[in-house]
Parts: sequence; structure tokens; C-alpha cells
Amino acid sequence: MNICICEEDILERKRLIRHIGGYYYGRHIPIRITEFASVDLLVKSLVFTVADIVMVSLKAESEIGDLSNIRKLCSSSALIIVSDTERYGIEAYHLQATDYLLKPVCYSQLCKALTRCELLV
Repeated sequence: MNICICEEDILERKRLIRHIGGYYYGRHIPIRITEFASVDLLVKSLVFTVADIVMVSLKAESEIGDLSNIRKLCSSSALIIVSDTERYGIEAYHLQATDYLLKPVCYSQLCKALTRCELLV
């Protein structure tokens, strides 16, 4: 399972990686996680990377256009959007996101989202 995580906050990014690692370790599914500190770096990488799951932290309305580019580059990937506000839920729906999680993301919510992603990939 190839997973790309884009989260500017390094502590939050490491926490998400630990949670994802724990989820897949317990299920004996090998994973490869690639982490990004910015949406720009993620978009540039997706041109050359195949991801089963893309998890993106959305902080500002200006990043919604970037999410559209991400969706175009990885149309067959499951997309999880993480935000600290409910404000972008409609945009997530239009981008056919698999899930929309509010921060702080708890382990059980993340597990449910990852389970849904597995059904799509």
C-alpha cells in the first residue's frame, strides 16, 4: 500500500504516520509512506508517484485548487482530507474524497477512513 501524507505541522504528520503504521502493522499489510510538508511538493511528486491513498491537510481556501490538481493526478487513488474546520466538507464531496477528518484526528476515525480506502483501491 503506497500512501502519501501532506501535513505542514511535523508533529501532526508524525502522529498520523504512527497511527497509519499501527493500523497496517496490526493487519500485516506492507506499506510505504511518503511524507510532504507542503501541497506544492506533493503535487510535483504525484506526477511521478503512484499512490493508493493520498492524505492532505487543508488549511486555507486557496488550497482547494491544489486539491483539484491532486485529484486529477491521482484519480484512482483514495483521497482523505484533514482539516481543523468543517468549512471545506462540500468541496471534499465534490472532489470525491473518501473521507473528511477533523483535527485532531483520533485513531478510530483514521482506522475507519483507511478501511473505506481499502475498499476503493
